Amino acid sequence: MSDPVSHFSQRAPSEQAPNRVRSGFDAAQLFEKMDEVALCWREHDRLDVVLLRAICRLSLENPGDAEEGFTSPEIVHSVAQLRGRAWSSDNDTDRMSDDVRRYWNKLLATWEVKKEGIIQHFGDCGFGFAPHLDKAEGGGSGRPSRYRIHWMPIDSVSEPESWAGVDVSAPFHDRSIRYICEDIEDAGLSARLFVKGYEMTGWRKWVMLTLVGIPVLFLVLSAAVFLMGFSINMATLEMSVVLRSLIILGGTYWVTHITIGPILNVASARIVLAPWWMQSINDDRLLELQYPPRHPQKAIKAVRYTATCPLCGGAVSTRSGGLEFWGRIVGRCEHAPKEHVFSFDHVTRKGKAFRF
Repeated sequence: MSDPVSHFSQRAPSEQAPNRVRSGFDAAQLFEKMDEVALCWREHDRLDVVLLRAICRLSLENPGDAEEGFTSPEIVHSVAQLRGRAWSSDNDTDRMSDDVRRYWNKLLATWEVKKEGIIQHFGDCGFGFAPHLDKAEGGGSGRPSRYRIHWMPIDSVSEPESWAGVDVSAPFHDRSIRYICEDIEDAGLSARLFVKGYEMTGWRKWVMLTLVGIPVLFLVLSAAVFLMGFSINMATLEMSVVLRSLIILGGTYWVTHITIGPILNVASARIVLAPWWMQSINDDRLLELQYPPRHPQKAIKAVRYTATCPLCGGAVSTRSGGLEFWGRIVGRCEHAPKEHVFSFDHVTRKGKAFRF
């Protein structure tokens, strides 16, 4: 993404014109779509996301001013309207500026996480433009900072390499969904290693193989010791000792499997459910093996895929297929996780309803 801070001229009444993008789309459609996308996020009621929606609303209500951007007092007033209660200050411009600046910076961090999914969403909807956040720093008396969303052609954006060779525009059934890939937010200390993608090249590859190989080697040696001891002392061993040893060995295998099993399996499956120590409360985090030519380098990355349920409008997230869809990752709706179930293809980002 281009530098989030860009400078544009101070608003002049004579220059106010309808904000129209040179694509055949009225910019109002783009702002409405961005507002709709943000409203579907789990973080939609968080202040930085409300600030984003406030800029969208201001741009819709004042299309002639959208290109110039909006001041902190204007944004504070719009945020208060969206929340249904006051925010920041009514008359202290310094406090309003500080509050908007603080949450704008938080929004930039959120935007980096959501950017890939946003671009995918606008591309899937047939828009030729994707949104970008801009800020014009104020300077001196009468020149306040202004915040805006501006639009750039999608083909000029550094799109994810995973789009290469994948026809995401092909028509599909109205009971189907299209997933959006999102980065992981609020990852724990141990999961942060995979949030930006752990490159499987050079010394990093050998470090990962060592960390994964140690518990596997321990498990293999434990099994070997058990079998050797059992074969040597088979005639004198009591059944209780054998059962206790089997339970310990089985427990060791189970702990090893749920802890590092997904990392071992991602090489062959390409995408798997993340292990328990990476998961959120929703158990919707995945480990994806990314590799050329679909991606710049070979890496294991923690991601999540979401969509909108075509049956009820709820949020769909990728989870375990359970016993019914054993060994598969499926999309489950938050409102009806047992009934509104969809297949999941991380390459085409499409899924079809299983039950309808």
